[in-house]
Amino acid sequence: LEQRCQSYMAALRQLWDELGLSEEEREAFEESMLMVDVVERVRKVVTEKDRQLDRVERLRPLLTVVGDIEAMKAKMATFEKEASNPNRFFGPKAHAILREQETWRNHVSK
Repeated sequence: LEQRCQSYMAALRQLWDELGLSEEEREAFEESMLMVDVVERVRKVVTEKDRQLDRVERLRPLLTVVGDIEAMKAKMATFEKEASNPNRFFGPKAHAILREQETWRNHVSK
């Protein structure tokens, strides 16, 4: 039973990480586990895990948008690095590179 409780706690910690649960909230929950027997700990962990799973499901659309924004930021940083390279104006592919940068700027500005 103790091993099962540890397994549930590992899953719960992953949910906490996904949700960005604060250390204070994590510590408060873990402290509440210290004074109860293993059966009660399993019950509390399962209840908390179910509660956090429900929270993840409700927040999933928002988490998806946040992930998309982070991906766009990374792509923008790469773009800015490439666009700041003065050598992009020289060479056989200069026109294609500038056209691609212009297309990207138009896409981002919409």
